[in-house]
Amino acid sequence: MGRNLRAALFAICALTVLAAGCAVQQDLVIAGDGGGTTDMAVDLDTMLYEYITDLLISIGGHPEDGDLFDTGELRTAFETHPELRPVSVQSPEPRRLELSLQFSDIERVFETPAAGAEDLFEIEENGAERTLRVVLTAEGVRQILSLSPLYGTMIGDALLPPDDGAMSADQYRDYLAWALEEYAEPGEAAERIGNARIEVRIRPEGEIVSQEGGDHAGDEVWFSIGLTELLTLREPRTYSVSYRTD
Repeated sequence: MGRNLRAALFAICALTVLAAGCAVQQDLVIAGDGGGTTDMAVDLDTMLYEYITDLLISIGGHPEDGDLFDTGELRTAFETHPELRPVSVQSPEPRRLELSLQFSDIERVFETPAAGAEDLFEIEENGAERTLRVVLTAEGVRQILSLSPLYGTMIGDALLPPDDGAMSADQYRDYLAWALEEYAEPGEAAERIGNARIEVRIRPEGEIVSQEGGDHAGDEVWFSIGLTELLTLREPRTYSVSYRTD
């Protein structure tokens, strides 16, 4: 997977995971061969949008010339990878990004480039039964963030927790609330940051047998994690769904 595509994939997260002031919802439909489709919506909180806009202006940027999400650049990057086909890449309003993508192998799309780091998605086959695992580790999160064009920039440095793992989720929430306090009513920033989550809904093309770490209803499984919790992981977190394809 080329660096340009990885940067584009995680530029989506750059304005989300780099700052816990948003909502991310992703729907995945997984076929038996690991291919499928994904629909994602990213909504930036107003206070985060205003904060980033002010930072860009302070360093000579011109966010008023367009949305923060460069949909043309994202589409071009997606089109360079044989595993992905962009169906729709749009930003209907400055604070929202909507994506619809097709992929041929979810494991290959989200391979982690660092040696020894676990991949984000894994598929294990056992006869007609398949298990899709979502593996979150502190090292994996750092590796993913390092591919974002905002990693190591003023925005990233201002909003990311330290790499040493010393900051807890609550401490990180309080830090962000302090950084963003002038963009929200007193006490409101901490609450909005605490409510920011990544939610992934998975619908495999087969009968669901079991799941771990999420909620199951009908033919779908939901996985969810708070963004401050994700960025301050100390222990690995695994979510999985097993399903039959026959």
